[in-house]
Amino acid sequence: MEDLTKQQMVLLTVLVSFVCSVATSIMIVSLLTDTAPAVSQTINRIVEKTIERVVTGTTTPTYIAPVIVPPITDSEKTISSIQTNIQKIVIIREKGKAGESATSTAKIAIGAFVSSDGLIATDSWLLGDKTEFIISFGDQFRFAKKVYSNTALHMAFLQTDGLVSGDKSTDVIKYPALNYSTGEFGLGLPIIILGGENAKSISKGVLTEVPDLKTSPILTTDAVISSAYRGGIMFGLDGKVLGIVLSSADNTAQIIHYSKIASSLQEYRTPKSEPVKP
Repeated sequence: MEDLTKQQMVLLTVLVSFVCSVATSIMIVSLLTDTAPAVSQTINRIVEKTIERVVTGTTTPTYIAPVIVPPITDSEKTISSIQTNIQKIVIIREKGKAGESATSTAKIAIGAFVSSDGLIATDSWLLGDKTEFIISFGDQFRFAKKVYSNTALHMAFLQTDGLVSGDKSTDVIKYPALNYSTGEFGLGLPIIILGGENAKSISKGVLTEVPDLKTSPILTTDAVISSAYRGGIMFGLDGKVLGIVLSSADNTAQIIHYSKIASSLQEYRTPKSEPVKP
């Protein structure tokens, strides 16, 4: 062994390893030949199941494309907010004589539902000294009576009171009350004013002045507000109401913050020793 070179030593090692492998293979074959058939079948099943699991578990991942929702445009917000509020506006007509149709009497003003029991806020200046009316919303008609008046704000409340003759709708109605904005709002906020002769006209603009509500309830905008909008409402693109259009001291239109509707409503609802005169 000492006379062998390094190459010969490596070749001898490889030869011994090969001979051992052959011997090991012969022993394994001999043992398997002598093994009972049941053991061989068990070994075969284990091998088959192992191969089956490996093949089944090798799957190609599926790519799921993300769903991209396009942003809502200002035009879509405008349309949605108008549709939300137009059903809350009513036309106020003079109560005619018995037998007159609901639409034959003269239109006096427009107003808006402020509670689900049919209470309506409107401009008291336009009502004059009248106390009984017919109001229409959609294709429905109701009698209404003036139940409250705030002379400082030129705001009045009417309460719906029974079906008009010829109105076939006898179902109990949950009136669609205004949804007020409770968040903060500032200069430049886009607004929409809903009103007009048929309560289906709009005027658009932005808030140009936000007052300290502790001293003044008047909201200022660059939108054009004609006298026909008195009794109408102003809201943002989210459809939530910011104010109501009422008469000013010089008989022009101005927008009063909705908080004054809320405080007047609370005053009306609060029991008093004497009822508030309409």
